[in-house]
Amino acid sequence: MDKHKKMLLQYYAVIVVLAGVILFAGTLVIQKLQSHPVQRLLRPESGQEAREEKMVADDGENRMQVTVSVSARELTEEELEALFLAAEKELEQGLKGKNETLSCVRIPLYMPATAQDGQVIVSWNSNKPEYLSYDGTLGENIPQNGVDIQLEASLECQQQARWYHKTVTVFPPEDELGLSRALMEADEEKTGAYYELPASLDGRKLYWYRRGTNPVPLIAAAVLLIGLFLPLRQQEEKLRRKKTYQEALLREYPVLVSQITLYLGAGMSLPQAFACMAQACGKKEPDILQKECALLVREMERGISETEAIQRFGDRSGLWEYRSFCGMLLQNRKKGNAELLSMLQTEAEKAFAERQRRARITGNEAGTKLLMPMMLMLVVVLMLVLFPAVVSFYA
Repeated sequence: MDKHKKMLLQYYAVIVVLAGVILFAGTLVIQKLQSHPVQRLLRPESGQEAREEKMVADDGENRMQVTVSVSARELTEEELEALFLAAEKELEQGLKGKNETLSCVRIPLYMPATAQDGQVIVSWNSNKPEYLSYDGTLGENIPQNGVDIQLEASLECQQQARWYHKTVTVFPPEDELGLSRALMEADEEKTGAYYELPASLDGRKLYWYRRGTNPVPLIAAAVLLIGLFLPLRQQEEKLRRKKTYQEALLREYPVLVSQITLYLGAGMSLPQAFACMAQACGKKEPDILQKECALLVREMERGISETEAIQRFGDRSGLWEYRSFCGMLLQNRKKGNAELLSMLQTEAEKAFAERQRRARITGNEAGTKLLMPMMLMLVVVLMLVLFPAVVSFYA
C-alpha cells in the first residue's frame, strides 16, 4: 500500500472515530437533558412566531407524547404604550429617507411596513396617491410649486392600534427639472450628425464620460474557477491516459504470452525472451508493449534482479492479467520450462479467446453508438423524399 492510500485511510479513520465520539457524547447529553423534569417553557419575545416543543408527559404509569405550541409573550399596557411611542419615533426619524426635510420632498420617502423589529405592523395611507404612493415612491406630473400631502399610518400590535399623522410637501424630482430637461432640449435638433450633450446645468459645467463595464470581477471569477477545477482536470487527464495505456497493454497481452512462449520453447531464457520482445522488429516506432519490455531489460542491465524486474513489470501495468502472468513466470522459474511452457500455451489460448470476446463487445458498442446518427440520417432521407410530394400535393 503506497503512502497516499495509507494517509487517506488514516484520515477516514479519524473522521469515523470523531463522528462516533460526537454521536456517543451528544446522545448522552441529550438523554441527560431530556431526563430532567421541565415544568415551564420560555416564551418567545413579543413579535416573534410561536414555537413548538415536543414534550413527554409522565403520570407515573403512562408516558404520553405531545406537541406544545408556545405562543409569544404579550406586552403589558405600559410596555405596549412604550412600544407605540418608540415606533412613532422610529417612523418620525426615518420617514424623510434621503430628503433633507419633509417640507421639500424630491426623493422617495421611507415608509416601512413594520417597526420595532417587526413587533408593530404599519399600514400607510395617502390622501393623494397619484403624487405619493403607499410605499413612498413619487408619482408623475407633480406641480412644480409642490403639493401638500397628508400621510396617515396605522400602528397595530396585540389587536390595539395607534395613529400617526404627518404632512409632507412633495415637489418634482430634481432630475425632472434638471438633467432630463437639459437632455430633452439638447435633443431638439435631430437633423445633425451628432447628438450634442448639454455643456452646463444651472451654471455648472458638465463633463460627460462613457459608462463602461468592469471586467475585473469576471476575470477574477474566471481565474478562481480555473484554479479550482484545473487540478480536477489534470486528475481526469491523468486517469484518461492511464486508461488508454492499460487498454493498449490489454490488447497486446495475447501477443506477449504467445511470443514469450515461442522464445522459451526455442530454448531462450526469460531475460533473452524479453530482450527479443523489446526489439522494434523493423518498425519505425515501437509499440507500448515493446517499450515496457525495453524498460524491463534496462532495469536488469542496471543491476536489478530478474525477480524484482519482472515484478515491477506486472505492477506498472495495473492489470491483473499481467500480474498473473508475471506471477506464473516467477513461480515456475525453478521448476523448468516443461511445465511452464504448457501453462503458457494454455494461457495464450485463453488470452486470444478473451481478446475475441472483447472485440465482439467493442463491435456491439460501436453499433449502438451509430444508432442515433443512423436515425437522424433516416429522418433527413424521409424529409427529402416526402417534401416534393407534399409540395406537389398542395400546388
